[in-house]
Amino acid sequence: MPDLPDMDTLKANSKLFALLDEVGREKLLAVGVEVEHPDGDLLGTRGEQSDAFFLVLEGAVSVYVEGDTKLVEVTRLERGSFFGELATLLGEKRAAFAKARGDVRALRFDTAKVALVMRKYPKVMESLVRIGIKRSEKNLDGMLRHDFSDMPVTVAEDPHER
Repeated sequence: MPDLPDMDTLKANSKLFALLDEVGREKLLAVGVEVEHPDGDLLGTRGEQSDAFFLVLEGAVSVYVEGDTKLVEVTRLERGSFFGELATLLGEKRAAFAKARGDVRALRFDTAKVALVMRKYPKVMESLVRIGIKRSEKNLDGMLRHDFSDMPVTVAEDPHER
């Protein structure tokens, strides 16, 4: 087993790990495969069907979205960070580009192996669907604010969030 960040870090950085019980987290970690990506390697491309998600063990990964004329870095993920789990688990296409910054060592969690673990956790999957919907709404709001920065954007309040 690779040198992993502590469990508190994993739970803080991943809704999936936070929602699973200890047995589920151990089973999930057991299906992760260690991979290495050299500097500049793409770990995910916007629009492609997601077939895996990642946990960064070493190095950094930049996440980019498409701007008006170029790719814009929206975040940099370091040790203990996850990316791609919602798209992978919900069968969605990737929403951004992920690129290795320096040499990266990560755990790769393939969809089919993760699905076997998740069959025992239907409530976790329901929660992830709700989280995915909220994240999509937030991403849409961000795109609207960026694309229409000269116009005010008003987002209706969710009555359930009061």
